[in-house]
Amino acid sequence: MLSKLIDRLPAASARKLNLLLLSRSRSEPAAPRTGHINHILPRLIPNRIGLAAGFDPSAQAPAAWQRLGFGFAELGSVTVNAKNSGKAGREWRVGERGLIHSGEFGNPGLTVFAENLKAFRDSDGGSDFCVGANILSPDGRGNEIRMLGQALVDLVDYFTVNASCPNTAMVQTALSGPIREIKALVGPAEGKPVFVKIEPTVRLDVLEAMVESFLLAGATGFVAGSSLSSHSRDLLPGITLPWPVRGGPHPVKFGAFSGPELRDINLAMVATLRRLAPDATIIASGGIYEKSDLEDYLGAGADLFQIHTALARGGREAVERLIYADGEIGTRAQLMQAAE
Repeated sequence: MLSKLIDRLPAASARKLNLLLLSRSRSEPAAPRTGHINHILPRLIPNRIGLAAGFDPSAQAPAAWQRLGFGFAELGSVTVNAKNSGKAGREWRVGERGLIHSGEFGNPGLTVFAENLKAFRDSDGGSDFCVGANILSPDGRGNEIRMLGQALVDLVDYFTVNASCPNTAMVQTALSGPIREIKALVGPAEGKPVFVKIEPTVRLDVLEAMVESFLLAGATGFVAGSSLSSHSRDLLPGITLPWPVRGGPHPVKFGAFSGPELRDINLAMVATLRRLAPDATIIASGGIYEKSDLEDYLGAGADLFQIHTALARGGREAVERLIYADGEIGTRAQLMQAAE
């Protein structure tokens, strides 16, 4: 009954209600099936299913993600100063499993984010859950990145910064921003993993340059990929999406899309990342809904998995289904052996 009500609400309202209900839930999590994993992230994790950034930008509900059964959670994005504070952002459902969001999700800034996370860490069980922070400097300032790292290093287990695939011949120039952010974060991170979240791309030649540059700058792993920005919509030829449009003399499509249509693009990215960075930790994200998605990403070279839209559209049941599926597929080596 409640799931039907949530599905009939506007997408942004449904997301807000979902977060409220989950944060207040005291039910037992889905039973972890894969056992503790201690060779991928600094903290022991019970399974490979994680929450992607964007769902909890203010670190409001890490206890809920722990109770829900997630192995880890990437909170944020968080900025030093409040950004669009109080704005929930607009969202639109696409088909049965997709989602477009406006990209305007607000966060209350570093002080509130850190206070919420510290309260969780000080709570019963708060010290056992693996948490990452997606950090963002809207103006690309290295001093903001350092400030975020210094303030959060004792509260999180890893950091994530964002990078778009440059659509330009001046690749190294275009990559200077993420490289600067990685270098600014490595010191304050004090040896904790620094992941780079890469937007979906089919430019595997550019991806090669990104991987080399980011690893040299100090990155230790990658998230492939994030949602697809409207300016990259040509990556889905033949697929018409209901992009929102800003009015004015020159209407502009905006927002970001996530859904199963991105699965093949992100699978190719994971395979390329694994080839280029055999020792890096790779977190797969994009179009993950079923056991077969986990198997395909694992076979392509992923170590861990992240979901966002599956939770937004499928709720608790989708998370539990994926946690149990994760326990059934075993390790990558076991999967490859079975395939032979």
